[in-house]
Amino acid sequence: EFGFVRAHAQKYALRRVLRFLRRFTQFPEVVVRCARKTDVRLWPKLFSFAGHPSELFRECLEQQLIHPAASYLRVVLNLDGGEAAHDCACALLSTALHMDSLELLPDILRFLESSQPVATSPATATVAAPLPCSPDGSAPPA
Repeated sequence: EFGFVRAHAQKYALRRVLRFLRRFTQFPEVVVRCARKTDVRLWPKLFSFAGHPSELFRECLEQQLIHPAASYLRVVLNLDGGEAAHDCACALLSTALHMDSLELLPDILRFLESSQPVATSPATATVAAPLPCSPDGSAPPA
């Protein structure tokens, strides 16, 4: 019974802290910084309270916070899968280029390359080329 009360108190505290943090424009940045220092197994619970990671990523892009947005790529990959992460990486690449913020380009390109599925059959095993991004920063239609 004590464990249930403790878990309920922790959820309540997390909700209250996140509700307080939402008052600040830095909310998406604070959440991703906490997430990246937290065990990946806890991310689903954190983001069930904080909001969808792809949406928080988009908030970062809207505020031109490209470094926190880059930190969301790994979160999106883990929680939403490769296609969503690829779309976010393309949007980040477009934003970084638009802002002339070139220091993140190698990391973004490396992420795009490493997040590609690799063939599992020995007969078809090849190094996957990065999927291209459309000029508007979105992934091209499949």
